[in-house]
Amino acid sequence: SRVRAICVTCTAGTGLYQLLTKLGVASPVNGNIYTVAGTATSSNSTLAPGLGNTVNMAPQKLALDADGNLYITDSANNVVWFEDGRTGYTRVLAGGGTATSCASSAIGDGCPATEAIIGSNGGNGFGLALDRQNNLYVADSTNFLIRKVSNNLSFAATAVGAPATQTLLLHFAPGDSPTSANIPASDFTIGTGSCTVNSQDNTDDCTYALTFTPTNDGARTGQLAVATALGNPGTFALTGTG
Repeated sequence: SRVRAICVTCTAGTGLYQLLTKLGVASPVNGNIYTVAGTATSSNSTLAPGLGNTVNMAPQKLALDADGNLYITDSANNVVWFEDGRTGYTRVLAGGGTATSCASSAIGDGCPATEAIIGSNGGNGFGLALDRQNNLYVADSTNFLIRKVSNNLSFAATAVGAPATQTLLLHFAPGDSPTSANIPASDFTIGTGSCTVNSQDNTDDCTYALTFTPTNDGARTGQLAVATALGNPGTFALTGTG
């Protein structure tokens, strides 16, 4: 019940080398194979997070984003795990909900992804994929659906002048934190962020309320600019339809 990686170009400074050192491998060797997620046990009834190679899971499918973060479907515990490529810290990104977790849907549609019910339906397909905007798509065999975990940068069609609000979650590098999050004058606005420091790996998770109020019919765009204390700025394209 493990995800294992073979070092091909494991040299100091490369992504896999850094991840393995965070997972306790002192000096990764090219040609050797190492566990990056999972243990000898698959059961994890509490969905306890931790370093990837200490988290119980039954990996089925994998996806890797451009920043080296790993997404893993777990067919034993019916969740999707997110492993931070910079720290090795692994936690549930989707799944783990119950029929009463989400007020608007018994399977969690329209609620945070960790309130959803997803799964492999007893070991059947449980695939996943990322698009270019890092929205996550999950093949949910339990409910016979393709589920989307949205990054909430895109808004559905909204009446002109009527505000629509979505929650945006931003995950920051270890030791870093946001100093500003601004949207130049447009149809989009952003509220004050609320941040939580993850004690296990010193990363910040910050939530913001994004509001789209179209001023005209048709496609509307905006840009969110985020600055950080350690100088890791980011820009995010916002879209909506009036």
